[in-house]
Order: sequence, then structure tokens, then C-alpha cells
Amino acid sequence: MRVDFDFVCPECRGPLSQLEDGRLRCQTDGNEYPIVDAIPRLITSKRFETYRQFLEEYETVRRAEGRGATDEAAFRALPFADLDGRHRNEWRIRARSFHALMELVVAPMAEEAKRALTIADLGAGNTWMSRRLALARHRVVAVDLHTDSADGLAAKTFSEHDFDAIQAEFDRLPIPDGVCDLAIFNGAIHYSTDPAVTLGEALRVLSPGGAVVILDTPVYRIEAAGREMVADRQEAFREQFGFASDSIDCRGFLTFPELEEIADDLGLEWRCHRPFFGFRWAFRPLWSRIRMRREPADFLVVWASTPSPT
Repeated sequence: MRVDFDFVCPECRGPLSQLEDGRLRCQTDGNEYPIVDAIPRLITSKRFETYRQFLEEYETVRRAEGRGATDEAAFRALPFADLDGRHRNEWRIRARSFHALMELVVAPMAEEAKRALTIADLGAGNTWMSRRLALARHRVVAVDLHTDSADGLAAKTFSEHDFDAIQAEFDRLPIPDGVCDLAIFNGAIHYSTDPAVTLGEALRVLSPGGAVVILDTPVYRIEAAGREMVADRQEAFREQFGFASDSIDCRGFLTFPELEEIADDLGLEWRCHRPFFGFRWAFRPLWSRIRMRREPADFLVVWASTPSPT
């Protein structure tokens, strides 16, 4: 289902009005935003230039890796089946993370509220999660910078359930204060340059008693392991594609101490769940110590609630 609030200007949060040619115009600062393929592009042209190289390189890598839904059936099967067969292990992880998300966070919140939730799917990618949440009758807005028709927001056309999709930045969400029950960083918070700032912006759009969720982001015990992972990935990109894909200083990972520091700064109390991805996955830390290799990343469901109204 679509959300029941109006989007706002990402720069000043002023109200938007629709012009005769379909563009949206901020009534406060005059910024104008086009709507392309039914997706409001709620980012200024100047801000978009910041991401242009990153998006071009991201798309190059994703296409080379065979990412994206190729048809309606493949899209609707996600995350529980990879009909294309290219990334079955990754989708198995995402399926179990999503199951845990629904069981531990979404269903209990909906039961307590006795209504459908309003959810921001941040880093929605091809919108598979937005479709699943809409299938469960929740109101959803999918947020991403990537608008590709197979691997980005425009893939929502494969969905039989309606929801909103907007092109926007995490740190400049065109969403009013306090209107969402859930803000889910869907395999995405590691693309932030400053996770504390990004999480603070997500908290702004949450209602009292709402929750922010971090899903499918690599988490390490020590900083050095994460930095080594990022360096290895950049070197692999240089060898294969001729670029390191580092035009934006993305964090790339989180650490447990960093999560604790963010919690202290933002007044949060994290809850963590480690989904069971199989025995081979469970024994990875042991094998890495035996072979003296880099610490493997954890992929957790991490969430925290805002204070409920008294």
C-alpha cells in the first residue's frame, strides 16, 4: 500500500506542489523535482552530481555480476528463491534475515499497533522487500538512488502490490517528521559516509515507539578486518573493471564498538539477532582462526526503538 503522507522538499522539508508538467516544486525554496517513470526524483541536480560517478560504476559492477530481476516471476520469487540461479547463497542469507525481520520486529509491532505499519525501505534496490511488506498489507515507501528497471526502483513495475518509490539520499529524506513506524536499512547502511548521521536522519522520520533496523550489513569485531575487506574489494574492482568504486567515501561496514558508540550518541538500545545461515556459515569464525585468515563478517538483524509516548 502507498503511504498516507505527502513527501517534502529534501533540502528544507517545505511542502511540494505539482506543476502542470508533472514536476514537483517546493513552495518554500522553489527547488523543482521531476517525476520519471512514476518515481519522484527528490534530489537536487547539484546533489545528484555528487553520486553520478558512483552510480555509473555501481551499475557497471551489478550488471557484470548478473544482478537484478529479469522478469516478473524472478522478481516475485525473491528473496526465497533465486530463479536466475546466479546468487543463490546470497539470497538464502537475505531470505533468512527477512524472515527474522518479519518475525521479531514487523509482526510484533503490527500486533501491538493493531494496524498496518508505515515503513521506509531504505536502500530498497529493486524493491523486493517493499513488495513483500506491501503483500503483508503495510504502507511502504522504497528509497534508493538507483532507479534501474531491473536492479533499481523502476523494477517495482514487476510487483502486483502498490507502494511508493522515491529517488532520494539517506541523509536528506524527503519524508516529514514522525510519520513512519519503521525505517529499515535494507543491506544499505554501509553505503553511508557517516552512519551516525544517517541513523539520526532515520530517527527523525519515526513516530514515538517506532524502530530503526539494520539488516544485511557486514559487521566486524575489529576495525582492521573491515578495512581489509574494503581494500580487497577495491583491488578486485580495479583488476576487473579498471576502477576501485571509491568515488564516495562509503563506510563499507560497521563494527560492534561503532554500534555501541552510535547507540550512546543517539540514545538507543540495540537488540541483535544472528540468523542461522547453516553449519558451514556458523563455523566460519573457527576456520578463519585456524587458518589465520581475516575475521569473517557477521550479518545480523539489529534494531532499536524510539521512546514510546508516556
